[in-house]
Amino acid sequence: MEKSLLFISVWILLLASCESRGVRVDDVKSAKEKTELDMEEEYEESNQYSVGIELDPAQYYSAVFARFDQGQEDAWAMLENMPNEFRLSTAQEEEWIAMQQYLAFLENLKSNERTIVELTEDEISELIGISETQNGGSAAGWASNALCFHYAICKPATATEAPELIAGTAPKANDEEIIETLKETSFRIVPNPTSDEARLISIDNQQQTQSLSVFDVNGRRILFQNGANHQRFDTSSLPNGVYFCRIVALTGEVENIKFIVNH
Repeated sequence: MEKSLLFISVWILLLASCESRGVRVDDVKSAKEKTELDMEEEYEESNQYSVGIELDPAQYYSAVFARFDQGQEDAWAMLENMPNEFRLSTAQEEEWIAMQQYLAFLENLKSNERTIVELTEDEISELIGISETQNGGSAAGWASNALCFHYAICKPATATEAPELIAGTAPKANDEEIIETLKETSFRIVPNPTSDEARLISIDNQQQTQSLSVFDVNGRRILFQNGANHQRFDTSSLPNGVYFCRIVALTGEVENIKFIVNH
């Protein structure tokens, strides 16, 4: 209250001083409004990459790649601006560099009208390099997931030390092989393809889940749930495409199931 009265008093004195010097009050108001406008523009410019909420680094990376997926031109600028948004440690700087490498990798595929499921041997080697980056953080994790889902190059889920990648191939399955695979798995996603909601079920009603994660084709986790044997998860906000569900059973076993979202 006292501060408000003081501000009003100063403003009155300023107006009186202006009138005594022949300065128009309207000019003073105009200058004041211009200063306020300049301050607002400077604030907006300094926050042009803000997503509207306070994010941690992992969420910030997810926001960057969401913009990249949507074709927004400021995705690179947002990523390059990250050191101005966070005080990065040495390890976080290494993760930031790995993120730039991964984004450049995906951008090169997009410019050649290809996706991460159509890699050459050299590109697979490049992706392996990103996945093995020390302190690679989310970038290394997403690259590892993509390698596992699409090329069966997976890190052992039960390893307690940093594991080596296990090389393999992932041939396309025919209908009979798909049916046989369904018989071998402990879980199934229904319906598949799905639209607004999917459900994970245990085929023999005996295997129970510890957790469920959903990943996009680039290996980014977009959903996580702890839960029981039967789980429902919302797919209404997911764009049409292929996704992977990773189930960790109470026994520690891990299964990856491919499913399709088609609205």
